[in-house]
Amino acid sequence: MAIYRFKCSIEDHDDLFRFVEVKSGSFFESLQNIILQAFGFDHELGCSFFMSDDQWRMNEEITSGKKTMKGKPSENLTTDSKLSKFIFDPHQKILMIYDYEKEWTFRLEMVNISVNPKEGVTYPFIFKSVGISPKQYNAIGVPNATAEVEDEFEFIKNQILVADEDEVGEDGFKETNEDGEEVDNEEDEMGEEGSVEDDN
Repeated sequence: MAIYRFKCSIEDHDDLFRFVEVKSGSFFESLQNIILQAFGFDHELGCSFFMSDDQWRMNEEITSGKKTMKGKPSENLTTDSKLSKFIFDPHQKILMIYDYEKEWTFRLEMVNISVNPKEGVTYPFIFKSVGISPKQYNAIGVPNATAEVEDEFEFIKNQILVADEDEVGEDGFKETNEDGEEVDNEEDEMGEEGSVEDDN
């Protein structure tokens, strides 16, 4: 089973992004959960994925509920729609809208496809994180908002998760030779790996 790597960013936050990896046979729900975890968001609200083109235009919709964002019955649910059924472009772009009221817009772009899972890694997987996420709730008294101020060091430690940092650049790609094979640099130190439990 192939491994899809996505670069994920939040609209209007150009200096903030995450790289996540999921199995091609995973459901969109797994992709949603790992993205929300990577950015420190809760999992309580509605979500829609839109298969997109290079101009980020919204096409086919996959929803977490039984209705689309426009209130029509949904034909594709995140709980039973597999990524491999919708992805045909190796540079596929996807929009994820989370919280239909505030409409947090996540831009997902596939940056790599691996033929085999990496040994010792549990998927879905947070491959690399850059930047501190915005607060999901910033108003006093909003449900699920925390009143306790998180220790700055602990916050940064929890947010900046890096795996194989010395093997990749900011675009999330590993260094390859002319034949497209990965360059093995034994002198590099391995970065820390962060993972979450697979839903399969």
